Amino acid sequence: MSTPPCHVQAISCLAVTPYHVLTGSDDSNAHVWSTSRLLDLDSRVEHEPEQTLSNHRGAITSLVVGSSTNPETCMCVSASRDKTCVIWNYRTGEALRTLVFASAPLSLCLDPCGRGLYVSSEDGGVFAIEFFGDRPLLGSGSESMSVDIRTPLGTADLEDGPASCIAVSNDGTTLLTGHPKGKIFQWPLTSEGHPSKVADVNAAVTNIVFEPLVPRRTPTTALAVVARARDTKEYTFASQLQGNLAPSTAFSRLLDTKGIPVDKLEAAISALQQPQAPSNITSTATPETQTKNDEIWGFIDQLQTLQGEAPKK
Repeated sequence: MSTPPCHVQAISCLAVTPYHVLTGSDDSNAHVWSTSRLLDLDSRVEHEPEQTLSNHRGAITSLVVGSSTNPETCMCVSASRDKTCVIWNYRTGEALRTLVFASAPLSLCLDPCGRGLYVSSEDGGVFAIEFFGDRPLLGSGSESMSVDIRTPLGTADLEDGPASCIAVSNDGTTLLTGHPKGKIFQWPLTSEGHPSKVADVNAAVTNIVFEPLVPRRTPTTALAVVARARDTKEYTFASQLQGNLAPSTAFSRLLDTKGIPVDKLEAAISALQQPQAPSNITSTATPETQTKNDEIWGFIDQLQTLQGEAPKK
């Protein structure tokens, strides 16, 4: 769709949000792109990144981005051959913290809740880094700008090679790493220990992705994109709607319900189980409240009549 000439060397990694695309390159820079602007087919639009993240001094090896879309908390992490990882606010371009390793970090993944970071390094180490622990890396309690990371969660065997990719499960309890010789390991997160082998695919493992717990529903299906003329950026896009896109209403839910809605029945049964007020207590209800009470009791009487007329199973 677009080939903006902003990186001067090959793009090595991508990270995507609903609104942005982040690209890391061997030129040591990471760019933040607006997805809507990248997809703009107007040839007069200049494709320029919104931000350039340029604190590294070596090739970018991995990029991960958090799930927040708030400009104040939009976080991403970049890893580089210069043996550092940098935590960024990618909307403002501000470097929040620099993590320094003994060897180059190769792959990254964020905890599903954004509480920490998992890193695999070139010397075979796998690191678990907590953002908000006793010595927080982020927030008002954080200390220095640069933090040395020296204690790994574990280390892969030399014959397996360093992890080329890393991923954590959706519940944050299972950490998997893929290795150049085809092995996939699961690492214990509760205590120190050697990883267990999950699979051996007999080929280099380059990426691991966990399936989302809830599939994303797409309201439309793209049918065709047709160019109107050669050498022009004018297109006709055809799509098909998947069902009714209008939000459901109380009336439509009643139409789709067989018999009396469950919530109405539960409210009526709950009202019947409420103890009645003693007759010697003088009611202080206003006329409006009394009218509403009469309507509710009338509805309950109708339900009791319907239940009495229903055939017994």
